[in-house]
Amino acid sequence: MDSTTTPVVSVRPRRSLGRAWLAAAIIGGIPLFGAMYWLASQGGEWRQVLVVQIVMIGVGALVWVRHTGAFAQVTESTITKQSFVAGSVVQREDVASVVMVETWRPGSSDSHAEMLLKDSTGHTLMRFDGTFWSAQSMATLTEAIGAPVVHESAPVTSKEFLAQHPGAGYWYEGKLWLAIVGIVLAFGVAFLGMSWIMHAIGATSIMNF
Repeated sequence: MDSTTTPVVSVRPRRSLGRAWLAAAIIGGIPLFGAMYWLASQGGEWRQVLVVQIVMIGVGALVWVRHTGAFAQVTESTITKQSFVAGSVVQREDVASVVMVETWRPGSSDSHAEMLLKDSTGHTLMRFDGTFWSAQSMATLTEAIGAPVVHESAPVTSKEFLAQHPGAGYWYEGKLWLAIVGIVLAFGVAFLGMSWIMHAIGATSIMNF
């Protein structure tokens, strides 16, 4: 693989995801907060609604900045992936093959591609999830990397994918306890938020039910 003649190639994740999230937040947020401000103004507690709105806008802004800042780049010597949460870098010379896998979830008829960069021992160095990266972006990266491409013929479930490709899973995948903790925390935050809002609009708090 001759990396000395390869120009810098950069791609970004699907912009449609960010636009969909933004549209959903605007369409759902305007009538929701409009109603809450109107109800809260009757009791003079509109400031509590404002606090909730500021927090939600702040979280939304952070998500938007992280999403728009994500990218993948291939240079003469390295492959960089800056994802939503963190970034990683591998050396191009360490990539022995690019493996393309179609995965699907039980109960769903839709599948999506997974692109794995593997070293000579079969260890996964980097993963690109088709949920976030388009087929065109992955094709562009594959061409720039220049390593042999292996297409796995049969689609597999997400569970089978993780079992067949050790090290390819994200830190949160395949961990039931983490899903349970996440659900409990989400319900806890929602409970406190609803109690705060109900107090602001003068309704009976959930605590008193």
